[in-house]
Amino acid sequence: TTSGWGTADAGGTWTHRLSDGTEASSVATIFGNEGKVSLTTGRTTLDERNLVGPSVSDVDITVSCRVDATSGVSCTLIGRASDYNHFYVSRLSFAANTLSIWRNNGGSWTQLVSVTTPTLQLNVAYKVRFQLQGTALRSRYWVATDPEPTAWSVQTSDATFASGQVGIRAALGLTSSSANLFFDDFMATSVP
Repeated sequence: TTSGWGTADAGGTWTHRLSDGTEASSVATIFGNEGKVSLTTGRTTLDERNLVGPSVSDVDITVSCRVDATSGVSCTLIGRASDYNHFYVSRLSFAANTLSIWRNNGGSWTQLVSVTTPTLQLNVAYKVRFQLQGTALRSRYWVATDPEPTAWSVQTSDATFASGQVGIRAALGLTSSSANLFFDDFMATSVP
């Protein structure tokens, strides 16, 4: 489509919003077989959230992501979103070269845990996996063409949110002019 990602194979229609809840389907398009998000500093916000599916509690989420700019750019998986400002994220930051887990509680962001990564590359697809089980939150990343590692890169515990939707967040820093983020192979499955 030229506006929005349409309907997922399972889970219903993707919704696209900016952090203030404003409709953002115009920045989410299809590029080949990937979901594309185009961000620029000319927008009122540099943060776009894409949600899909029913409310779930224990879930394992995976996505492939690549970017065409690294300055201020991050690819993020969202878990337990009750709305556009209450959720957990696993964030792979191309700007800081970190993988971290954050909580957004009403627009107040708290970093729960972080680890430094090797330098992340432009136009290289990375897989990010985010698992939420009870109060346990864990994540890992790897180059998409490599085997998945067995160890979690980061782990923490938090009981703020018990359930919610899953999705993807794309963000661009204030000092960056524009970036395109490309997502593929998004999957969310229950954790027994």
